[in-house]
Amino acid sequence: MVIIKNIRKKAAFYHIMIAIVMLCGFLFTDSGYVLAGSGKNVNLYAVGSGKTAGISNSAGGVDRPETAEDSSDSEDGQKYIESERIGIIYTGDSRIRRLNLTINMKGMKDTWVVCKSGMGYNWFVSEGIPQIDRLMKEKKYIDKWVIISGWGVNDLWNCGTYINKYTSLMKGRWSKCDLRLMSVNPVDGAMKSKYGAIPSFNSRIKSYVKKAGKNVFYIDTNRVMMSKGFSTIDGLHYTESTNRIIYKAICDEIQQAYASVNYKCIEINVNSQRTLTLDNYEGRVKWKSSDSNILKIVSARGTNNKSVTVKALNPGTASVMASFGGREASCEVKVTDNRVMVAYFSYSGETETAAEYIQRGVGGNLVWIDINDVYPYTEKKLAAAAKRELESDARPPLDSDTYAGVGDMSQYDTVYLGFPLWYGFAPRAVCTFIECFNMDGKTVKPFVITQGNEDCSGGMAEIKSLIPNAVVGEPFALDREKVLTKKAKKEIKKIFAY
Repeated sequence: MVIIKNIRKKAAFYHIMIAIVMLCGFLFTDSGYVLAGSGKNVNLYAVGSGKTAGISNSAGGVDRPETAEDSSDSEDGQKYIESERIGIIYTGDSRIRRLNLTINMKGMKDTWVVCKSGMGYNWFVSEGIPQIDRLMKEKKYIDKWVIISGWGVNDLWNCGTYINKYTSLMKGRWSKCDLRLMSVNPVDGAMKSKYGAIPSFNSRIKSYVKKAGKNVFYIDTNRVMMSKGFSTIDGLHYTESTNRIIYKAICDEIQQAYASVNYKCIEINVNSQRTLTLDNYEGRVKWKSSDSNILKIVSARGTNNKSVTVKALNPGTASVMASFGGREASCEVKVTDNRVMVAYFSYSGETETAAEYIQRGVGGNLVWIDINDVYPYTEKKLAAAAKRELESDARPPLDSDTYAGVGDMSQYDTVYLGFPLWYGFAPRAVCTFIECFNMDGKTVKPFVITQGNEDCSGGMAEIKSLIPNAVVGEPFALDREKVLTKKAKKEIKKIFAY
């Protein structure tokens, strides 16, 4: 059931009647109505639209690719530089497999596990390395790969062969990766005599790392386990509590090297909000702004406050700093005062919801395109009224609150214009708005609420004809059933580049 928001004094009776009708089983939407329980749709855009076709959701803005780029300039003048996106691949035998069963590394963001119980060098070379290579080729959005290798316990005599292979890989196709070699971890009980070569294997690997160069590292989980104590289920494989000790030791290494805010720097507009995240860190995070007059911390959320939302208050430059584990990472934020208005017509809430979300991202002034009169509250009467307005090309007068909300039109450079499709066109109140406020020379970015793949080409052609001297972008079409789903939010951010 659609929740109708922002009840105005002059529409109090209207909204009360809406609630009554809803209780009787009607569901109202911006783009049409669904009669609950009847299975029948009464679509305001079913007449006059001519055809139905898909609207590309990649139009109307700069697509931000999944691949993290060094920098980007959006058409709004906003800029951002992303931090490196780190991909982590664990590889090894049954010990890595059991570690994954305890921790579920492969369920974590940008993390993969390539392992096989009871195997050693031969499987690693014949199947493990090809799997790793395929992952790195397929996941093109990863900037930096970290390979954590836990091989050796099943063929301790093969240390020299492992070292030769690592050397070849790091000089060749893994040259841009970081290779982190885990020590072979201790055993207990009767296994001690069988695996007596563990210290020798670790010593040789450690010596190799010292000579190998800047991209090869040693993770001494063996030392950590010996100092903290460990327990096994069979002398060779570890209990869950010990696996957690091992994983924490690995995390300490990874987080020390790669933890960072997901952006190095961004440029945003006054009154807009952004969410920043500390990547590659699992512990508790504290956030602060270097200048609360320019940039305000709104909220921190997620596990251990991993993410933070900031709001731009005044033009200037400030840093958002994340403190964690005795370290600090930051993102520099430049706040600009680009002149933006987000104007929308909304009958039952979908367009309003989208408009409010966009305004939080781009900043600027939020204006409801409202009319003096009140539209009917029954589906048939509203459909008939909308059809009459379209056929007569009516221009319903706007409410005084809309004029007051806009103010001086010259203060805006960019207008985000939102509306539902009614019979394939914008509601006539949108046409009134366009004709009342001079948009010559401005950039207009439409967002349109549709049902499914409704064609908005007729409506957009009309909009463009009313403001021939404005730069009107391609519309972003948003299905009324999917307003502000996770996918829709992602698309909005891509299209409007924030």
